[in-house]
Amino acid sequence: MGKSNNIEKWKLCKICLWIIGAILLNTNTLFMQTVHASDESNGEYSYSVKEDGTIKLESYEGEQENVIIPEYIEGMRVSELDGTFMFTNVVTVKIPKTVEVIEPTSTSSFCMQRIEVDSDNPNFCSIDGVLFDKNVKTLCQYPCEYGESIYVIPDGVETIEMYAFEMARELTDVILPDSLKTVKEAAFEVTGINKIEFSENVETIGPKAIIGCKNLKEINVSLQNKFYTEVDGVLFDKNMETLLVYPGANENEEYIVPDGIRRIEKVAFAGCSNLKKIILPETLEDIGIGAFEDCSELKEIEIPYNVKKLPHLLFMRCTSIENIYLPYGLEEIDDWALACDSENLKEIVIPETVDSISDYAFSDDTELLVREDSYAYVWSQAHSRKYRCIE
Repeated sequence: MGKSNNIEKWKLCKICLWIIGAILLNTNTLFMQTVHASDESNGEYSYSVKEDGTIKLESYEGEQENVIIPEYIEGMRVSELDGTFMFTNVVTVKIPKTVEVIEPTSTSSFCMQRIEVDSDNPNFCSIDGVLFDKNVKTLCQYPCEYGESIYVIPDGVETIEMYAFEMARELTDVILPDSLKTVKEAAFEVTGINKIEFSENVETIGPKAIIGCKNLKEINVSLQNKFYTEVDGVLFDKNMETLLVYPGANENEEYIVPDGIRRIEKVAFAGCSNLKKIILPETLEDIGIGAFEDCSELKEIEIPYNVKKLPHLLFMRCTSIENIYLPYGLEEIDDWALACDSENLKEIVIPETVDSISDYAFSDDTELLVREDSYAYVWSQAHSRKYRCIE
């Protein structure tokens, strides 16, 4: 019974992460409608028939924990997996030789322990239950219930695919090979890793690559790396103009973002529960979606005057925040940007320079302090918001 309840909780959690992920990436990819020649079900799988007459498996609807994917369904070759085992209880899966395409998360069941591939498959292989491309250049999927605390990625791997280690909470240490060049977006989303070290050869670290890693204390980067650097365990681009990731388990209660930083990347501070104060530099111009989301102990923050826009989810669930100081010159406030759900945030002064406010920008109980005849004044009246005029 306990395992069943946990599975349901994981399902709800992951659904929420995918919805938030779509917003954070500012894309509608997850919600796009695909035009198929036909959409069918054979009782175990929902699938679509592609233009070349082969089958794309879109969801597994059976009840087996150990699944062997068929090579053919209704006489048609199974060639693609697209989200097939998401939100299922599948523990092991064997992929046939006919499969040519595996979209990210297709084998990321909440209970997945091993992924096997037919040895005759020309496109993919598995090594000790972990999914790779055939040449072992790309790590495609590490089963989230693999059960090991340490994993050494094979030498020769150059790319870690999107969501490859997603939800691997038991994984505390991952050893990256010197051959690694690309870490795609959300590759280590919500894992248990406590540190990570990038070699001089890493060229690309995608957005949200290390999101939600609440045990992560430090990020290390080779001094010889041409694209990235770290200062006190915090990840930056090499030019020190963009702050990319602040480790979620860093124990400091206050952090001063270095002068010269122009951008804070999306979800850079998300889930940093120890931080009570973040001091932003005057050089800052751009803040990414959800940059301070879930900073549950954050008390106050002042946005520098060069920042023109507060993006989606900026202070979402910053439940302890008391003061947010917005600059004169701010122009745009997006949905949920100031929806902090904090009982301590009684009011926010909205500068008269603001000329765009999304419908769900604020928490319901926050009083807006506005200047008469300003855009915020008119908006507050039109949206029946609690407001007060100030001089």
